[in-house]
Parts: sequence; C-alpha cells; structure tokens
Amino acid sequence: MAEAGKLYEVARFAAGDDLRIMFVGEGSRGEAVLREDICGPSVVDAYDADAARLQVVINASQVYVLERALREVFGTASLEAFAADEENDILDLMDLCDREGIAYAYACVDSGGDAGLRPA
Repeated sequence: MAEAGKLYEVARFAAGDDLRIMFVGEGSRGEAVLREDICGPSVVDAYDADAARLQVVINASQVYVLERALREVFGTASLEAFAADEENDILDLMDLCDREGIAYAYACVDSGGDAGLRPA
C-alpha cells in the first residue's frame, strides 16, 4: 500500500455528467482507506448537493481479512485493484465488509454541509 497517511487517486470514472474519483491509501496506524468523491446530477438526486465525499476506513488488524475477501469475492488482489474497476464502488466494499464481518468506519460529507459518521 501507499505511504501512511496519504491517499492516492487510482481511478476516475465519468458517466454522462457524473464524475466519480476513487482514492486509496493507508491511515497513520496502518488502516486501509477507500475514498470516493462524486459529483453530478445523480449526486444532486441522492444527496441534494452538488458533490459528496464518502470514505471507509478498515482497521489495520482487519486488512488481511479484507484482502482475502476481495480475492475470493471480486477476484482482485488489493483494494487498489478493487477501486480501479469501474464496476465497483464504495457501497460494494461496505456490503462485502458487512457480509464478511469486517469492521469499518464510514464517513460522508456533502457540499451542502451535511455529514454522517458510522464508527467501526
């Protein structure tokens, strides 16, 4: 994974007027981080805002379990490979974590100032 505490853009997907940018990285304590920045008409419909930032953080002790689940379910070797596949989004990762019992923290903030947090 990348340098601790930094996120790196791994993919940029455009569909119509919507844009989705995927970032991955490692938290300061070895956590796996996936962030999805989205903007466009579908964000307005879903969030009543022009843009939103969603982030999932997986505890360092669960990263191995996550990588195993990504291989078994999605056939990908890493979180980076998962995020680089246009068919996958952050909700797919959350569903996988819920199904596999992998604890994660979730945060969302939109351009209208609304925010949500679900601690691990």
